[in-house]
Amino acid sequence: MKNDDGLPGIELHLLVARNALNHDEVKYFISNAPSDTTIETLLLVAFSRWRVERCFRDQKQEIGLDQWEGRCYLGLKRHLILSCVSYLFLARCRERLRGKKSGGHGLPSPRRRRRAAAELAA
Repeated sequence: MKNDDGLPGIELHLLVARNALNHDEVKYFISNAPSDTTIETLLLVAFSRWRVERCFRDQKQEIGLDQWEGRCYLGLKRHLILSCVSYLFLARCRERLRGKKSGGHGLPSPRRRRRAAAELAA
């Protein structure tokens, strides 16, 4: 990628992933990860976005993350900290009541990640 002067800038990775069941579904990701980053790591991070989006949605709907109406940065920081601590508390309560899941809370196993990466790289 070139910078504003037209000179070479930072190196980016273009990751193209096609759904094995639906060949019409193709997803594109751009990453600025270091060049020695493995394809497995890039795929894991790319497909982890859903969990991050779910976390923000839950915090907005259940905790009130989007309810702050203030005028100073310190107040915003305090609201964000309180919202995150509240979300952590609820997540721990849910984990305790439901029991711990195996496999990293919805993350695919390392063997499954390697197989998916090999299919995408082929």
